[in-house]
Amino acid sequence: MRLIAALALLTLLSACDDDPAAAPTDVSVDAPDTADAAELDETGDDASPPQPTWTDDVMPIFERVCAGCHGSAGCIAGACFLDDPSVLDQTPASTLCDATTIGGCLLESVHEGTMPPGGCTIGEFDCLDEAEVSLVEAWLAAGAPK
Repeated sequence: MRLIAALALLTLLSACDDDPAAAPTDVSVDAPDTADAAELDETGDDASPPQPTWTDDVMPIFERVCAGCHGSAGCIAGACFLDDPSVLDQTPASTLCDATTIGGCLLESVHEGTMPPGGCTIGEFDCLDEAEVSLVEAWLAAGAPK
C-alpha cells in the first residue's frame, strides 16, 4: 500500500516540473455554454416547455369555463369557438376591445371581468386562474396551434 502511495506522489511531483515547455498546453475542459445549459435538461434534450396546443391544453380550459355559451350546447351569436377554434385567430368584427384577434379579445374581456357575463375574478371558482390565462396567452402568441 505504501508503495502505491509513493508512486502516486512521485507521479504528482514529476508533473510539477518547472519547465513551462514540459507543461501541457491545452488543459481546458469543454464546459457547456451557460446560455445553452439553461435550455437543456440533464440528458441534453431541449427542456423548454412545449408549445401549448388547442386540443391538449386550451380546449379543456375553455370547455370547463366557456362551454355553456360558446359550445354546441349554447352557441351565442356565432362565437362557437369550442366547435371551431380557428374563430379565435380571426380579427374581431367589432371594436369591443383593443385586441387584434377574437382570442385576444376574449382574454381582454376575462381580464376586465366582462366575460363571462356578470364577470368573474381570475382565480376564483368557475373562472380561469392565472396559470390558465398564461397558458392561453402563450397559445395565442404561438399562433394558436391545433
